[in-house]
Parts: sequence; structure tokens; C-alpha cells
Amino acid sequence: MGERVLVIPAELVKFQGVDPNFRKFGNLIHTSGRFMDRDAAEQCEAYKQVIPYIVMACGDRIMNYARGKAGGEARLHAFRSIGIGGHVNPWMDREDAPLIAFTHSTDREVEEEVAIQTTHRGHAVALLNDNSTPVGRVHVGVVFLWRLNQPRVTTREHSKIVDIQWSTPVELLALGLETWTRIVLEGGVLELC
Repeated sequence: MGERVLVIPAELVKFQGVDPNFRKFGNLIHTSGRFMDRDAAEQCEAYKQVIPYIVMACGDRIMNYARGKAGGEARLHAFRSIGIGGHVNPWMDREDAPLIAFTHSTDREVEEEVAIQTTHRGHAVALLNDNSTPVGRVHVGVVFLWRLNQPRVTTREHSKIVDIQWSTPVELLALGLETWTRIVLEGGVLELC
């Protein structure tokens, strides 16, 4: 058996772009979330894989990086991203608790990909959906904003996360960005004052 990932039925995600009404999403995961084989989920547009998408900011600057070639999603290589995150797997091998698995996955994904050498606080700010690309049609994101006290983040995944920088939203919008990053920046859900 391959990797198992959290999914919800795609018919429950009816918006395009960002939706700041993320609180309803916990109920969707609890009532409709289930785990399925990742290879099957990548090809099945009837389901959306749930992805925590953690954005880190310090002052008016957002951490961003280039996606390296070792990243799991080849369709996103070389694009700049502001999101750290990944698939949600069963927690403690339990497939009967999708909401618990989602809660535990956020910190785990960050710890796997980067090292944060400062204090921070964070919260969910929006849901993210993009049906305009093949990647987007099989994923839905929960956007978190983590505010760091200092811009001190280094990569743990040197072949996946390359060239970490800190940029303003205006500077970022002038770069070659992955679609989710552009949608979050243009959607106005990040308050960086």
C-alpha cells in the first residue's frame, strides 16, 4: 500500500481563489474527510487532497523560496513559493480521525522542511482553491499565517527548498510564482502591518 492522504469530496469546494471563511472547513474534514491512496488521489478530480499551506512573515516581508527538483510535485519545480506544507497522512496510523490528523500535520510539515530559529505565533486565515490547473484541481489548501519575531528560517530540505529570501508582496508579484502563491498574495488575506 502506498502513502495515504486526507481528501474531501471536490463537490464540497465550490469557490475559486481564497475564502476567509475557513472555520467551516474543520467541520468538512470531520464529516467528509477520508484517506485514500495518494497515487489514486493525484489522478481523481472527484476528490481534493487537503494541504496545510503555512506562510511565514516578519514585519512586511514574507519568506519565499524556489522549489527544488526533489520536491514531490514536479509541476511546481523552479517556481517561487511562499507556502510550506504538504499532504496530511493518518495520525498514529488511525484513518478514523481525519481532523486530528490535519491538526498534527501542520507543525510536522514545517519541522520536516525548515528550521525556525525564533519565536512565532500563527493562525489560519483562509481556504485556497484553484481549479484552473491540473495540480489545483486535486488539492485544496488551508492557509496559515505565522508571524515570526525575526526572519530566521533555514532549510532542512536542501533539494526541495532553495534560495530562501524575505520579500514584500509587491516584490514577490514581480517574480515567477506558483499559482497558489499568486492567488494568496492577490487575494488580500495576509495582513502584514
